[in-house]
Parts: sequence; C-alpha cells; structure tokens
Amino acid sequence: MNNREDTDKIEEQISRALTGESNEYSAILSQLKNKLQSAFSIPEEQSNVIVNFEMIWNKHLQNEKLSSQSQSFGANTQQEVLPLYKRSWVRGLVSIAAIGLITWVGWFSYQELSKPILPSYDAKITNVYGRAYLLNSDGSPRVDLKNLDRISAGETVMVESNSFVDFAITPNSSIRIRSNTTLNFEILVQEELKDRIVLYLKEGSVLTKVSKLKKFSEFTIRTEMGNVQVRGTRFVTETKNDTLKVGVVSGKVNFTKDSASGVSILPGFEVESSASGITQKPISKDLEKQLAELDSVLMQEPDNMVNIIQSEDDLFRLYSIIEQIHLENGNSVRGVVFGMNDGNLLIRTVSGEMKIPQDKILDVEKIR
Repeated sequence: MNNREDTDKIEEQISRALTGESNEYSAILSQLKNKLQSAFSIPEEQSNVIVNFEMIWNKHLQNEKLSSQSQSFGANTQQEVLPLYKRSWVRGLVSIAAIGLITWVGWFSYQELSKPILPSYDAKITNVYGRAYLLNSDGSPRVDLKNLDRISAGETVMVESNSFVDFAITPNSSIRIRSNTTLNFEILVQEELKDRIVLYLKEGSVLTKVSKLKKFSEFTIRTEMGNVQVRGTRFVTETKNDTLKVGVVSGKVNFTKDSASGVSILPGFEVESSASGITQKPISKDLEKQLAELDSVLMQEPDNMVNIIQSEDDLFRLYSIIEQIHLENGNSVRGVVFGMNDGNLLIRTVSGEMKIPQDKILDVEKIR
C-alpha cells in the first residue's frame, strides 16, 4: 500500500470516528474534545450565552441528522437547532483538529517509512553444551536453546553453570558464551561492503574468534566498563565484580573506556578495567585457560557445517528453507542454495557441499 492510500485510509477512519464510530482514533478525538472543552471553558454566569463544548458537540450531531431529513429549518421545527454560524464554528474547529491529527499521523508515518531498513540477520548456534536459554524482557527464561537455533538481533542469551553455547556470527567469526554469562545480541547487520556486530556483555565471559571482516566492518563487545573492538583476532572478554578483563592470544584488540583514548592490547597481554583505573599486564593463567577453549569453537565454514548437519531438519534450522534443484539431465538435488561462485551455484545438502554450473540448472523450487 502506497502513502496516498495510507492517508486516504487514515482520513476515512478519522471521519468515521467524528461521527461516532469506535475505532483506533476515537480515544484521540475524545482527548482532543476534552482539551478543547477545557481551553474554551467559560464562567458559569455566562453559560446562558455561550454553551459548553459538550452541548455544542451533541447539537452538532443532532443538526447533522436533521439536515439530512429536511432542507429548511423553519420556526415550526420543534427541535432546538444551533444557528448556522455556531454550526460552522464547530465544524471548522473540528475540521482543523482533524486536519492537524491527520497531518501529525501522516508525518509520523512518513518518518517511520523513511527510516532505512537495515539488513539484519541471525546468528547461528553451532554447539550447545549443558543448558542455555533466551530471556524475556523481564529477565525470566523464555525458551531453551538447542543446536542450530537462530538468534535475532535484540535477543538476550543466558548460559547456566557448567554450560556453554557456540555461535557463528559471520562466516569468519564465532563466539563462545561461557557459563554464568548473560549476553545481548544488540546489532547484527550485514551489508555489501561491511558488517556491523555489537554484542552487550552484561556479566560473565565470552570467547571471540574473528578470522577476518569486510574492510569497513565493526565488531564490538560492549560492557558497562568499556568497549572492545577488533578486526581479526582471538581474545576473551570477562566482566564480574565490577571489573572487566580482556585477554588477547593473537591479533590486536582496541579497548576504550568512556571517551578516553583507546588502549591497544597485544598478544600475550590483558587489560583490566575497574573503578580504580586501567592496567595492562601479561595475560593471567585463568584467561589463558579460557582462551584454550577457542580451538574447539567452529567457524561457519563448509567443512564445519558438514560436521554439525546430520539431518534435513538440521539443514532447515540453519537456513530456514529447503529447496529442490532441478537439473537439465532430469535429476534433482535436495538442499539449500547458499551462494554463487564463478558461475556455479553453491548447494549445501545433508551429505555435504556441491557446486553445480548455473547453466545446468533448470529451476530451484522451494519445498519447505
């Protein structure tokens, strides 16, 4: 539906609300009527000269009914009728209010419609050990997580004790949310020239493995005690007892606190941030032990996907679609088309990855 049709629909609903129909604008008009009544209130001793808004409104509705039944308002009419100039005043006032309401609604709708739609995507679970779940807005558990579930931007994950969950964030970056950790996937955006990932670590520990990002990409882990930004590296971020620790095993990590200048953390070092300040020192044995777990965190790579896709249900949970690829030789392949390379369609099936020349494919049919 285009903007003109939206405006016409809004005008029609407001017009119906003005004549007494109950719809989504009735409450707004009722509030408007009360405000106008208050704004134009008069002393009680003058009430015999100028009636209040409620009386004007009721008589306006009565006059509208009478005008449809008769073309003249003679002296013999038994109903009390407002003079023409009062009816015009009422209708003008209501019309102005309605036009204002329509303008406001139209402007608000335009603002909403004109906002750019960011190409958000889902992070994918590649491994669940123990128990983890999504949280409701009040912090209560909503649903248990399982292998190959997809997590949308804005979702919050809680991992219980003696548990962890691995996520594929982009094809070349993965994280492990460790036990007793709460993490919010604030922003997950993929564009042609860049990705933007922002994760909010409320408490606990998260391991990060970033192989490479697009040239202008952003990968940030945000905490109350500072932000961690990377382009390609392996590191751990831990926050507990009002202290943030960031340890790096490879690459380079940039840490910033408030508006202060960034601190570069090199491999083999860690930064600790607390109310007393920021310190940098050789990485502790505890963070080294955590970082050793990164070796078992899978990237979203073809070989790794084969390891975790054991059934068509796994394939569907990962891609939210199953397709039948019909070939020119009469055969067909059941799986998911996930990309194109040098004129070949890249197809992932339960048994593995395939490349088929595009000119050998007659049709791709969605079957689930």
